Amino acid sequence: MANPPLPLEIWQKILRHAIFVPVFLDSDPVETYGTEALPYFHDEGPYWEAERGRNSLRRVCWAWNLYLRAYDNRYIRLSDVARLCVPAIALSRAIRISVANCYTSHFPTLSAIEDSVESKPEPWQMEILDGRCVASMDVIQFLTMPHRISNIRAEINGVPILYEALAKNQSPVTFLGNTRYTTLPWQSFNLRHTTTMMIAISGDWEHPFLDMPKLRHLQICTFLGDRNYQKVFRWLKVIGGQLRTLYWKGRECPVPLDPNIWEMCPAVEVLEMPCDWRYQPPPPANHPIRALRVDMRRIYHTAEEFCHIRGHFHPSLRPGVPLNVLEKANIRTLANTEHWLEEREGGSNRTLIDAIFCLRNQADKQGIALVDLKWRTYEEFSRLRFGLKPQTPYII
Repeated sequence: MANPPLPLEIWQKILRHAIFVPVFLDSDPVETYGTEALPYFHDEGPYWEAERGRNSLRRVCWAWNLYLRAYDNRYIRLSDVARLCVPAIALSRAIRISVANCYTSHFPTLSAIEDSVESKPEPWQMEILDGRCVASMDVIQFLTMPHRISNIRAEINGVPILYEALAKNQSPVTFLGNTRYTTLPWQSFNLRHTTTMMIAISGDWEHPFLDMPKLRHLQICTFLGDRNYQKVFRWLKVIGGQLRTLYWKGRECPVPLDPNIWEMCPAVEVLEMPCDWRYQPPPPANHPIRALRVDMRRIYHTAEEFCHIRGHFHPSLRPGVPLNVLEKANIRTLANTEHWLEEREGGSNRTLIDAIFCLRNQADKQGIALVDLKWRTYEEFSRLRFGLKPQTPYII
């Protein structure tokens, strides 16, 4: 007896699962997948891989083609619209739009495209706007009409005029990532829904972010020469208790913390502090910290020591806390802020590579994993380098 056919709803669910794109099309990726997913938020690769699979599935039968056609152009690079590779009318249906490398010169007939986009203003589906490469003001103004940004939930490194439009629109943004501009109208934003924030601060910065009940993941970039760390400390005293991720990127932090970072951030699980930071006292035994992130290039010491692992003298890497202290605190991951350097790479990186691999071997002996920016061990990086499919560190 033949099995009954699957209901239409089940087939549609299977097809949606087959073309699903984790992280890249998620407007709240860190909260959904964890801190390890953050570097993958900028990676287009999984989207285009899913698109190739979707196009293959469309050729199976007319019903699948009809259903999957509705998922065209979930991600659009505005420069592709300018080159007529993507129809302008598709912009209103895109979930994620990138303005990278798109300038007024690419839009000689911007008004004509404006007319072709919509006959009447309807809310766009755009949830993620990637403004990492500065586009012209005409292009930004084209995108920031109120009905076009009404559904935005994530914004990445846009120009100030874009943030002014989001603030005026009171968009309930969950992901705000800007590390280029230090003077933005944060006090005008609706930040009650923000879970992830990446900001750059300078000497004239003040902390107006008091109403951020959902903030869980914070990255702060302090520029060289900034000495106003007490302002950062005052802010951490307000929101530190709710943070699960704190990345503080800076060269130095000359002011001691009182209370210490473990008391100020009692729930933080992944932590990066300025490169000269000494994690003293070490975390208490009941603290949930599980990973420290360090900038290997900035803790790089030029004084050479003989290495019994590498068999010659080379400079050493000295994180702000000894490896045996990490082990006692049950911290099992030490993360670099950059990708793995290939061991065969020579030149000025040769001694740094020696130091990194020496630290890796020392960490292995303590049961600590040394990973790179994408949270890959060297073995996982090697699999990718030789064409083997890598294992993603987050759970889908």
